[in-house]
Amino acid sequence: MPVAIGLSPQERQVLNSLAVPPPIEAMVADGRLVLDDQQARDLRERVLDRLPVVGFDANYALTDEGRVLDGLSDKLFIP
Repeated sequence: MPVAIGLSPQERQVLNSLAVPPPIEAMVADGRLVLDDQQARDLRERVLDRLPVVGFDANYALTDEGRVLDGLSDKLFIP
């Protein structure tokens, strides 16, 4: 079943930087990211893989990109 997720401009930018095929913009309809359950799980996995790489500073505090990635991981969670 498709899910539609609202994205902020920062979230779109971060998702586009993940170079996900097809491009994120191709999956946006009416300003919302439309994915099936498997696409959401796959995209969440990519987000979570990126989080430890760029998401924390030297003091282990979330960076700006880390906050965006953390929020995206919540939005993309499919039980």
